[in-house]
Amino acid sequence: MNYSTTQAFHITAGYVPKASINALKATFAFNDFFLRRIGAYTSMEKGLNSDFFTNIFGITGSLHKNIYMWGGVEFFTKNGLLNSDISGLDKVRKEFGVGIILIENLLIKGGWSQSVGPTFGAGVRIPI
Repeated sequence: MNYSTTQAFHITAGYVPKASINALKATFAFNDFFLRRIGAYTSMEKGLNSDFFTNIFGITGSLHKNIYMWGGVEFFTKNGLLNSDISGLDKVRKEFGVGIILIENLLIKGGWSQSVGPTFGAGVRIPI
């Protein structure tokens, strides 16, 4: 069985269901570009009925050709790492999750953040 990964862009749209946030999420990732296992991503979330906005940057790591994990932190926005002092690190948005490539180049994702709870997404994988 071949467990080889292939460099690819992942583009997903998702949702943050926490009632006080109620946000749409867009994620752009470039997976498996380093050692055919490690990549990078950014995700943006915008509240539908609020001024909530985040822009998270992080890394991805492939566990199998169809399964990858990711984790990241918010850097530049209001509660970002660069706008917080040492005592405020608990307010910095952090997230992690798992993505699964289902059929061909369709994928689903599920994530978790202590500050917003679960996140969900679906999208496409575009091999390079």
